[in-house]
Amino acid sequence: MAYIQRAISKILNTRIQASKCTLITGSSIVGKTTLIKYECSNYNYANFDDCLTRLLAKEEPKLFFINNPCPLFIDEVQKEISVLEEIKIKVDESNQRGQFILSGSQKLELMKGISESLAGLVSIFELNGLSLREIHHISFNRHFVPSQSYIKERESELISYSSIWNLIHKGCYPELYDIDRDWQDFYSSYVATYLEKDS
Repeated sequence: MAYIQRAISKILNTRIQASKCTLITGSSIVGKTTLIKYECSNYNYANFDDCLTRLLAKEEPKLFFINNPCPLFIDEVQKEISVLEEIKIKVDESNQRGQFILSGSQKLELMKGISESLAGLVSIFELNGLSLREIHHISFNRHFVPSQSYIKERESELISYSSIWNLIHKGCYPELYDIDRDWQDFYSSYVATYLEKDS
């Protein structure tokens, strides 16, 4: 799958280097795992979607961390929330930054566990679906400022969104932009069929 650069990458990398622990939340398939694997390829990886990995983390947490040393990225961490207590012990014992990256898609349950175990020790980010800037590879990524210099810089990267309905129907999940077919032809055919039935 071709990686789509995410606008959050720069600030995420900065916070990972400055924090002992980083949490990235967001709904399923918005690209959390892909983002972290791409931006932090030097991290060891454990996925709590795997029941044996979860069981080891629950029953033998010290052995789990021997087998999965820091720096460590734990995916879907909310599926075994008890591991957060062991993570707290580890980050309390060390001044090293960037030890853990955690991801999860069940925000309420996850935030409850984080607030109880890692309050004050974790940087939290939320990843959403692809923005129009990300879809069209626009590098301009500044908050709006009502000034001439901002408008001039923004205008230098303006593009025409001629297929806005195509984008609306296709959605913002990264996986949809890796489908091996010409989506425009598919969409045009779909619209033509729909209009034909409606007439």
